[in-house]
Amino acid sequence: SGAPSALMRQRLEGRVLFLGVAPGDEILGYVSAPDSSLTKDFLSHDFREVGVFFEVPIQLGPEKDSKQQLLEKIRQVADFGWVPSQRLSSGGVAIPYRAQNGGGYTLEALLGVTPNGYAGPDFLDWEIKQYAVNNFEKNTAKQPVTIFTPEPTGGFYVSSGVEQFIRKYGYPDRKGRAGRLNFGGVYKNSAAPHPYTQLALNIDGYDEVNQKITDMDGQVALVDRVGEVAAAWPFSKLISHWKSKHARAAYIPSMKKEDPREYKFGSRVGLYEGADFINFLKLLSSGGVYLDPGMKLETTVNGDVKIKRRSQFRIKHKLLQGLYERSELVDL
Repeated sequence: SGAPSALMRQRLEGRVLFLGVAPGDEILGYVSAPDSSLTKDFLSHDFREVGVFFEVPIQLGPEKDSKQQLLEKIRQVADFGWVPSQRLSSGGVAIPYRAQNGGGYTLEALLGVTPNGYAGPDFLDWEIKQYAVNNFEKNTAKQPVTIFTPEPTGGFYVSSGVEQFIRKYGYPDRKGRAGRLNFGGVYKNSAAPHPYTQLALNIDGYDEVNQKITDMDGQVALVDRVGEVAAAWPFSKLISHWKSKHARAAYIPSMKKEDPREYKFGSRVGLYEGADFINFLKLLSSGGVYLDPGMKLETTVNGDVKIKRRSQFRIKHKLLQGLYERSELVDL
């Protein structure tokens, strides 16, 4: 009702379509004419690009932008010094956390981020990542960085379930722990099949020479020696996950000490913007990005089965810049 048919029934160059999401997930649209004051005002600004869209921030008064808010919060966290390993409960209460991956949870707790499975940014419109270093002066990452952990949505993993996937392709625990099967290893594009799982990583629908997607129904897949797809990540799902969660990312260094386990966070922050999916495929095809899953299946003496899922794509810290269009190192 009341749609601007005069602007919509022709291929009118210069018109602008604005989209917004209202409470209740209702999508609103507004079309402005090429010579309207709204279109002219829009074109006078340098808005941030997110995929094929431009993001128009809603400013209600002289508020600080999200980057300023994020940097101020990280500066406060760095000033805390050593803090106990912790995470936030679903109710937002800080509780002790003793597992080895406490660095990320502790940083999120200090930033007020509650752990959840929502594939969106952590703090305002920024994805928050921490990486371990030996000292803040050199700021050299001790290990590769996990960029995201999307679950497979195709292949044997989905059709038969995670338990059957690990039983078929997993291997007995290398440390001899009874009742445990693991599925791990490093999987790089076009590399030989992994000796423990006999699976190899392939990219279908991507032209490595011209660095273009040739088939939008393509996928990243783990394939066995007879060509069966063990697990698959379709481009459409990866693009959605990558764009929604990694359009802007902040990487913060951390140090750890034991007895008791505590963390300290540095004030040299890497800010990355413009997460183009083609950059991800480019680095994945060259081996710069690789799959490094950490799954396990444990059977107790009572016959109960416990399963841990983790399909993580990783990259060396020094290659991070290649994933994004813009990057900067901010010393707070």
